[in-house]
Amino acid sequence: EVSVSDEELQKELDEIINRGTHFHPRGAHHGHHHDENGDVAEVTDTAIQTGDRVRLNAIGSDKRGGKIDERMGLKDFDLTIGANMMIPGFEEALIGAKEGDVVEFDITFPVDYHSKDFAGKNAFFSCTILMVEYPHKPEWSEEFIERVWGKKLSLSDFKVEYREAMLTDRKDKARTEAEEKLSSELIGVTEVEIGPKMLAKEVENLWQYHNKEIEKQGMDIKSYMEHLKTSEDAFKKEHIEPSALRRISSMLILEGLKAHYKPEITDDAVMAELKKVFARYAGDAEFEKRLTEMAKPGTDHFNDIKSRLEYRAIIDRFLK
Repeated sequence: EVSVSDEELQKELDEIINRGTHFHPRGAHHGHHHDENGDVAEVTDTAIQTGDRVRLNAIGSDKRGGKIDERMGLKDFDLTIGANMMIPGFEEALIGAKEGDVVEFDITFPVDYHSKDFAGKNAFFSCTILMVEYPHKPEWSEEFIERVWGKKLSLSDFKVEYREAMLTDRKDKARTEAEEKLSSELIGVTEVEIGPKMLAKEVENLWQYHNKEIEKQGMDIKSYMEHLKTSEDAFKKEHIEPSALRRISSMLILEGLKAHYKPEITDDAVMAELKKVFARYAGDAEFEKRLTEMAKPGTDHFNDIKSRLEYRAIIDRFLK
């Protein structure tokens, strides 16, 4: 049984606030004004405080006056003080400094630092502060909630809806984990013959999907392969083909079980599922039109949803 505690909900709400936070230069003479996050007060204190965002250049060496180590250098690096992005003591050493200051300090890398070259070693840093900005967090107004949720709600109503969304996500995750476990068990006790053409087609489908995901991260597949120090063929063989075999095996097993058990899915059940799928687009002017077109029995989308419900019925039978 999944649940969402008040603490877990609050943690998510805090993260929403953090994502909506933007920054203003400390000491800038912009006067009191208003922006999308609410009132912006005049801030005259220019010293770095916890929560501020700092841009800096840093030079690192093994000791004061020692040999500079380029691996420790930073240029135009943005750092939020208190985010614990750096080794302990680094961010704290910058508190109180101002734009244009040079902050120098000795520090020791943690013994469990990920790079053995630096783990447990002493170091010296010289940091030049290029810019200091203070955070401006959004207020929980109906306007802000509309920005993040798509509709105006009071904070109390938003909490109710967001908790439900979290519950749904957790139920979906639990369901996916249960289905994957069941799939592994069925594959383990079932002999499945997969032809080379079917496998090659699924490998290519997964490869194209993988390429698109890499592109979303701002990389091209050639650079990604170079980064991994592997070839396209080797990557497909090692990473893509096992997933393709698993997907095909699961599909063939489910198709066989569907033919055996013959689950009955009514058009009304498909319509109910379609309404759930497209409910997130409620308020869209095209919503009713799209739903009407895609909900017609016999269309590819209708049949796809029906097939998914048939698979779900088979899986439910085994999970119970």
